[in-house]
Amino acid sequence: MNDMRKPVAVPAIGIVQCPDAALIALCAEHIANFHAYNDQASPDSKFEKDPLWHAYERTRDAICDAEPQTFAGMLAKARAAKVEATDLDGVVRPDGYSAAWAWDLLNDLIRINEGRHEPSPVPAQAGLSTAGMYQLIEQARDACTVLDEQQAEMPKNAHLERRLNGGHQRLLWEYQEHIARAASFLKPRDMGDVLAMLKLIDDKAEDLAANDQEEGFDFKAEMVALRRMVRGCLPIVAAELGVTLDEGLQGLCEVAFPEVPR
Repeated sequence: MNDMRKPVAVPAIGIVQCPDAALIALCAEHIANFHAYNDQASPDSKFEKDPLWHAYERTRDAICDAEPQTFAGMLAKARAAKVEATDLDGVVRPDGYSAAWAWDLLNDLIRINEGRHEPSPVPAQAGLSTAGMYQLIEQARDACTVLDEQQAEMPKNAHLERRLNGGHQRLLWEYQEHIARAASFLKPRDMGDVLAMLKLIDDKAEDLAANDQEEGFDFKAEMVALRRMVRGCLPIVAAELGVTLDEGLQGLCEVAFPEVPR
């Protein structure tokens, strides 16, 4: 996969807007184009004569060339990838362009995360939430379940199909693992976010139980991460119960999750 993707140009206007505003709009347009072409009663078998196909192809190719600059842009591209993976019969098959975009998103997540200069990789895009990011994780896991069921039905000698299926599953698992890591640094804002954070904590605790004997596994670092995630939840739960955290604990919570504009 080459890395010739480029940021989608944003029209110059007099207000500050998300750097990925044009990409987000492009992804929404592509989803509409995808459905418009697939939902037509009698699709023209000659692609070069079908204006709906040309519209779909234009936005599809533009997304292939785009490089998200924010998590909001990544989320828009992830939604387009999910639609792209859906067959006419409604079955999700994450291959082709959807698999390529998932790989792009994995690399985008690493690139955006490494490009930050804060002590911790704290996502700060408008509208981003712990609950929303955990929903992406659950969608990736659902797609893996579908792939696993498909592989169980494949003939034993379908070696190529099995290898491709396994590769897609590994890609999706790596994608959701990076999303989970980023979400664990996102300060909860309401009880929905707290629930998502608790699910992340449960996932991490399960990993601890399974991997604590592996060579190179940093158990102490994982425990520190778990404690930081709990501290992100405490102020929300306290506010919900109408109680005040003691000053020392409140300070620790603020250090663990500094307030950032979103």
